[in-house]
Amino acid sequence: GTGYGAQMLLGNSGKVIGLDREEGALAHARKRFGGSLLNFRQADFVKCLPVHTKQFDAAVTIETIEHLTGDSAAFFLSELKRVLVPGGLLLLSTPAFSAERGLTSTFHVKEYTENEIVALVTAMGFVDVETRDLSDLPGFIFLTARRPG
Repeated sequence: GTGYGAQMLLGNSGKVIGLDREEGALAHARKRFGGSLLNFRQADFVKCLPVHTKQFDAAVTIETIEHLTGDSAAFFLSELKRVLVPGGLLLLSTPAFSAERGLTSTFHVKEYTENEIVALVTAMGFVDVETRDLSDLPGFIFLTARRPG
């Protein structure tokens, strides 16, 4: 994205690495927020993430998974698990699917019900999977989980 979320995370972290597929978004983020503690890298979320295994205490993915097909979504989650330290925290947000409304964007490949996203994250080997209700942001699923260990 534009780097704003990564900048917010830096306030609670020692270092943040933001990933995005689009070079234009990365250039904007680097110019506006980049520095020694906030780094931005290009990543294709259907390929190995350009970071080391067991490097992060937390991985935050905000409205990404709905842009990926089933196999790609599973691979992306496996990559997030790979880069987390044992016991590391996954924070994920995604629009909640509503059959009445349909997809919230033509750019979305798959929107999940709460049960579907919990089942997928659990199937990918995460533990302590929980969803949170943030009443001031209806229509979204907020999920936390941990890498075992």
